[in-house]
Amino acid sequence: MGIFKQTFFMIIAIIIIIIGLFVGLTIIRQDNVIMKVVHNQARSIAISVARINQDAMLSDNFGFIVENTMTLIQRIPNISYIIYTKNNSFSLIHTKKRWERLLTEDPSWKIGDGNNECGQIIYSDLIKKNVFHYVFPVKLNGLQWGYVYIGLSIDPIQQDKKEMYVIMLLITTVCMFMGAVLAFLFSRRLTKPILILEEVTRQIARGDLTTRANIITNNEIKSLANSFNTMTERLKNITVSKAYVDNIIQNMNDSLIVVNRNYLIETINKATEKLLGYSSEELLNQSIHMIIPDKKNDSFFYDLKNMSTRQVIFPKESYYINKKGQMIPVLLSVAEMRETPEDNYHAYLILALNLSEKKETELALKTAYLKLQKTQSQLVQSGKLASIGELAAGVAHELNQPLMVIRSTAQYIQLARKKNKFTMDEMDELIDTLEKNTSRMMKIINHLRMFSRQSEKEFTQVNVNKVIEDAFLLLSEQLRLRNISVNQELANHLPEIFGDPNQLEQVILNLLSNARDAITTKMESCKKTYAGIITISTQYDRSDTGYITISVKDNGSGIDESIVEKIFDPFYTTKDVGKGTGLGLSISYGIIEAHKGKIRVSFSDKKETIFTIKLPVERNNNE
Repeated sequence: MGIFKQTFFMIIAIIIIIIGLFVGLTIIRQDNVIMKVVHNQARSIAISVARINQDAMLSDNFGFIVENTMTLIQRIPNISYIIYTKNNSFSLIHTKKRWERLLTEDPSWKIGDGNNECGQIIYSDLIKKNVFHYVFPVKLNGLQWGYVYIGLSIDPIQQDKKEMYVIMLLITTVCMFMGAVLAFLFSRRLTKPILILEEVTRQIARGDLTTRANIITNNEIKSLANSFNTMTERLKNITVSKAYVDNIIQNMNDSLIVVNRNYLIETINKATEKLLGYSSEELLNQSIHMIIPDKKNDSFFYDLKNMSTRQVIFPKESYYINKKGQMIPVLLSVAEMRETPEDNYHAYLILALNLSEKKETELALKTAYLKLQKTQSQLVQSGKLASIGELAAGVAHELNQPLMVIRSTAQYIQLARKKNKFTMDEMDELIDTLEKNTSRMMKIINHLRMFSRQSEKEFTQVNVNKVIEDAFLLLSEQLRLRNISVNQELANHLPEIFGDPNQLEQVILNLLSNARDAITTKMESCKKTYAGIITISTQYDRSDTGYITISVKDNGSGIDESIVEKIFDPFYTTKDVGKGTGLGLSISYGIIEAHKGKIRVSFSDKKETIFTIKLPVERNNNE
């Protein structure tokens, strides 16, 4: 529906609503007025006859009542009946046909509560038709002793209503006619400039850039027309020729092919010739099947048929076949072309981006990534072996101490056996000493073997406190020999995390080794007595989204603020040549990242340094 019809019918609808409301309210009001007039007339008649005939009703003077009633009926022709009743005495009924006297009162005459004046339209059995029936109680000195019933014909009421409806119908008809005329004129005046602008738009869409919109009204539509004319003028100035467009198409870097609705190639550019190795003569008017692989044919043409319904979304990856029969990966973008929106004829514009280099790059990146993973694994293992090398002296001492105990005990047993100077209890005690020390040696050797093996990157449930205790199994002797005190503040009942215990132990060993070296450096440069202290703590903060925090604090030489951001870079080290590779913290950073955690320097000055590790409790990566 056009804008003119929409505006016209909207105004007509508004007029109908307004007139309907007016007529409805007027009819209701007039009905009330007519009924009020009839009610007042009936009441006036009832009061009049009650006053005139009151004494006659008390004395049962029927002749007087009849005479006065007939006079009243002659003056008021719409009276259908009058009924006089005296309580428990008589009922005197007059209709236009006759008078009748009864000894009882018909209950159907009473309406309302019977004690007050009341009137309404009812069906009367006396005259067999609808009347306005009015009840008037007759009272004397406040006592009610009879009634006057008045029945008025409703024919005048019906006539008045009929006349009122006719008048309302005439008014409605005139108003509707005038409203329709005004709506037509107003809609035409309002929409004419818009229709002119619409026609100009159609002409411009057909390629006529010389047409202009001439609007004579002084409103927003004229401003729109002026803007439209300015836009058309600019469009005319910047519209390029077909040769210019062809030049752009031929110099595109991506392949462009236009096929008609029969899937015959109509247009190609130089990039297509270069991509496929065909000349334009070899491809034009040939089926697109020629360059689409057989296994891709069905899906490609299904995509073309269903792209207008948006069941298929481009761009998408596919393949072309070049002249040599080689498959070339391409990213296809397809657009449907029509002369006009109503035109059934259509073609498809197919734009193809050569993905050969991209695929080769992706393959090279994948290969490089696999190599990087392997190198990273080797670096982690190298860092682990480097840590073992640094721990070698301490581990040797750890093993040497129980060996000395075992040797001394064995020599004592041998000497005592020759002299036969010990009992079986003493023998059990000596054997127990041997058992404890050999167990300690086996525990150190087994843990060292497990720690040094190549990690398979299989994550399991890990007790963080156990990892820290294992790290001290290898490092505690070195710290003791350097007079470095260790405070372990490990929280009880820590939840387990999901990770690699060997890799996490490697991180702890690296941080403890760095703390040891920082304290040793400070001891060498400190002239006064200095006590080195390492404090390692764990805690679980439920409010911190379920993270376990490991804190390693030392009172060593500290880290300069200018290099804090660099310490996790590969091969960055502040140690002298030959004393460090610069891989420890870098590898530790990678391990914590792989565990979806965070490692950072939370505080550092010349008095102390604190490293903080946060590890999530929930099951994380590598699942």
